[in-house]
Amino acid sequence: MADAASRNGAIARARKYMDDGTFVEELGRRVAIKTESQKFPDPGALAACDKYLETEMKPAFEDMGFTVKRYDNPFKGQGPVLLATRIEDENLPTVLGYGHGDVVRGLEDQWTKGQGPWIVARDGERLYGRGTADNKGQHTVNMAALRCVLAERGGKLGFNVKYIIEMAEETGSAGLHDVIRANKADFAADVLVASDGPRVRPERSTIVLGNRGGTLFDLVCDMRAGGHHSGNWGGLLARTDPDVPKHNGITAFLIDMGTPGYTVRPGYKNVSHRGYNNCILEFNDCRVHKSQILGEVHKGFEVANDWLGATRLQVAATCLGRAERALDHAKQYAVNRQQFGQQLDRRYKPVHFQGIGDHGRSAEQVDEILNPENMVAPRWKPEEPQM
Repeated sequence: MADAASRNGAIARARKYMDDGTFVEELGRRVAIKTESQKFPDPGALAACDKYLETEMKPAFEDMGFTVKRYDNPFKGQGPVLLATRIEDENLPTVLGYGHGDVVRGLEDQWTKGQGPWIVARDGERLYGRGTADNKGQHTVNMAALRCVLAERGGKLGFNVKYIIEMAEETGSAGLHDVIRANKADFAADVLVASDGPRVRPERSTIVLGNRGGTLFDLVCDMRAGGHHSGNWGGLLARTDPDVPKHNGITAFLIDMGTPGYTVRPGYKNVSHRGYNNCILEFNDCRVHKSQILGEVHKGFEVANDWLGATRLQVAATCLGRAERALDHAKQYAVNRQQFGQQLDRRYKPVHFQGIGDHGRSAEQVDEILNPENMVAPRWKPEEPQM
């Protein structure tokens, strides 16, 4: 009963910590420190990471009876590692916790919640701020849980704890492996509890057991030349009433791949669109059930319009993008082209696009020249042909 009461008491303390605003206040202080490791080796980013360990992590762990040690990163321009250690009894099991205090770039100009990435903002049941979900929120909660257990059990946890806070996780944890390998006894433990990584569902915590590490590898599958669409179904527009004019007698079907009589083979190639492959769908005595009809019988053209509407926009956007890219190349070519060792414009003066080849002229200036509003009228007219 004593153990159950102790557990329930610790949970009640944790709930109070979350409900009375203490969690948001602590998290807000930590989020406000701009620990952007993706800006390393920027001195300001490194200073912010040092500040996070010295002003937030070190005092919080020491208040719980931990001894704190800081390890410099062996890689120049990378964040340090902090290890907090609390040994109650050498014969007790030791739990090693993990968290990181660094975050990705703030991207202030893209932030849409609250007053920016460095101020915690509430939106319903959610808190927004850089690091709230990765990883300042996690280790703040874990540290608070340890405080609740200590308070409930009269200053005893019943196990030993070591806790890692690294400051370079968002840049690949550079140097962490080297620090631990060089100080194995300091980091030795019986079990690792790491609060980081993906969650299957936002509203439910995800616990992964028995994960002894990870191995990175590249998987390359050279299946065929070029890119190909893949799917489980094929669309078919078939004329089902030949006695009505044109599109009025078309029905749309959705047909499963592998249906007898239904085969797919490579289609024609696209000019200047090498990332897209057409396929030819062949139907030879292919029978399908009426449940595979899309929309209404004889009204497949309406279904096709829904399909083709988005495709037309995509094709139009692609064509505009290609044309813009071609124009960019042409403008840059006009700016840089030389003939007989000289800028082209020094030998020939175009009439409509004067000065495109002037020395030092940028592509942006060429944009201004090519603006239709800035076009210069021709200064000459072709002679009338002699009859």
